Amino acid sequence: MALLPFLFSSVPGLFLPSLLTLFFGTCMTSFSKAYADHREAVEHSKAAKLSTLLPRTERVIGIWVALTVFINSRFDVLVPLMWVLAAGSILSFVWLQFVVWKAGEKAARG
Repeated sequence: MALLPFLFSSVPGLFLPSLLTLFFGTCMTSFSKAYADHREAVEHSKAAKLSTLLPRTERVIGIWVALTVFINSRFDVLVPLMWVLAAGSILSFVWLQFVVWKAGEKAARG
């Protein structure tokens, strides 16, 4: 969490690494679903149905919009957009972990 302030720094050179970090976070929910399926914490059919608050498609589109804004040097729009994307990625990841945990508990009970 100590690096979080650097994601939204006003230094233009830090925005591109921030977008790459957000892209990595976007892929984490897909990894979590695949890992839960691999470890057999949930059945394959249930893993395919797991949903998140902000699906990956919307997060990737948001990152592309942020990258387009970055290329056009509209920093007054980029910072709030990155905050929204970061919050969405974090909430989506936490939500998916909760759903996988609940599905694992339900499967353990039978």
